Amino acid sequence: MNTHKITAVRSGSHPTMGDWDAEYEITFSYVRGSRDDLSVWPPEPGWAAEIEFVSITPDAGDHGAFSDIAQKWLVDWAVDWLDEHHDECVESAEQDMQPDPDAARDARIDDELTGRASLSHGGIDE
Repeated sequence: MNTHKITAVRSGSHPTMGDWDAEYEITFSYVRGSRDDLSVWPPEPGWAAEIEFVSITPDAGDHGAFSDIAQKWLVDWAVDWLDEHHDECVESAEQDMQPDPDAARDARIDDELTGRASLSHGGIDE
C-alpha cells in the first residue's frame, strides 16, 4: 500500500470562541488509476485513481465522554476533505512517487569521491 500525507485546514466558528482554523495532516493510501485499454476489442475501460483515508494527526483530543464522537466527526471530515480534494491528493501522491532528482547526482558525486579516494591510496582498485 502506498501511503502519502497531505496538509488540510479545517475552519469553524463557535459562539464563545469565535472563528478558528486548525491544521491537520491526513495520511491516505493511493492506487494509481488506469487509462482505457484501446488495444483490445472491445476496449476495456480504465479506472480512476483510488484515495482512501488512513489516519489524521492530531486526533480530536480528550473530550471526556464525547471523545469517541469527536474523533468520528474528525475522521468523517477528513474523509470528506479527501473526496473534495481528490485531484490535489492524486497530484501530491504522484509527486511523492517521483524519483528524487538529487539522488542520482548525489550517488554520482559519491562514486567520484570514492574513485578519487582509491586513486589517492596508490592507484587502481583491484
